[in-house]
Amino acid sequence: MFFFKRTNMLRDAALAEHPPFPTGRLIGLFFLVFGVGISIQSFLLTPAQIIAILTSEKWQAVLNDASLPWSERILAISDIAEAMPWWVSVVNLFSTAALIAACIFFCRRVEKRSSVSMGFVKKGAVVEYLFGLVIGFFMLFAALELCALSGQVSMPWQDHFSLKYTPWASLTLFFVGYLIQGLSEELLCRSFLMVSMSRGHKPWVCVLTNSLLFSALHIFNTGISLLALLNLTLFGIFASVYTLRRGSIWGIAAIHSMWNFTQGNIFGISVSGMSQTPSLFYIDLSKFPSWFGGGSFGLEGSITVTAVLLVATTIVLMSPTKHSEIAESFPHTFSPQ
Repeated sequence: MFFFKRTNMLRDAALAEHPPFPTGRLIGLFFLVFGVGISIQSFLLTPAQIIAILTSEKWQAVLNDASLPWSERILAISDIAEAMPWWVSVVNLFSTAALIAACIFFCRRVEKRSSVSMGFVKKGAVVEYLFGLVIGFFMLFAALELCALSGQVSMPWQDHFSLKYTPWASLTLFFVGYLIQGLSEELLCRSFLMVSMSRGHKPWVCVLTNSLLFSALHIFNTGISLLALLNLTLFGIFASVYTLRRGSIWGIAAIHSMWNFTQGNIFGISVSGMSQTPSLFYIDLSKFPSWFGGGSFGLEGSITVTAVLLVATTIVLMSPTKHSEIAESFPHTFSPQ
């Protein structure tokens, strides 16, 4: 079934009071909403970063060493800023709620769209979300298992694989933080951009555009590569197709969040170039060439993730649209000027 049936989410978007924006202006507004969200996020994160620096033992050493040249002081402060404690990462994840607020404000107040058009479907939301968490875990696990087949990575049931430590409090905070972070990116790219574009474009145009822009948002991440950008685009396509098939944002938000949490805080692998200290296990992928292990970007920069995303997208494309979300009737939509 390689087509997309109209869902209640797309129907409600078509019924929005505000006429659709021209494509170029909509993309500009996409970056504006993203910029506003990131700016507020940075503002919320700054106090945590300052506290982390001022309470650092290295910072105290810099202050107490009067003989230290200014050039070395600046380098020391730079090193402190790059080696933030884990709780600053948690604050960063929680502060992505600012992007959620920015997306909701724009869709609800500017475009005059309903909650349903953003994918906030109430019926079956809990089941949809829990199912997404399971899918997210097994998709990441499948990519890691492909690495394990090479014999250079040990999995839980193999020899020489042990529990790193069990920081349950920090793991819980990271889990909740990733629930917020995953939802924020899916709201921005899928609920906002893709669905807004659907009012004047065919589905494949909306899917490809938002996926490319989703990939572009990560272009300055540590360890980025052409393969990583390809995988980010493929994840965007998978996420878009999944959202269109399910007719809500809950499932893909859960998949996105669980993928990141599993990668960073269960297996101790960098998440899109961002390392996470507290993890249940630690798996070293440095033995692989970067195209297979992902390098400093993490598993998402590897060919194993490419394979998993291609298979997952094919499965979703061949699955039917969620019956309860298919719109019984669909209104005539405006054409962007």
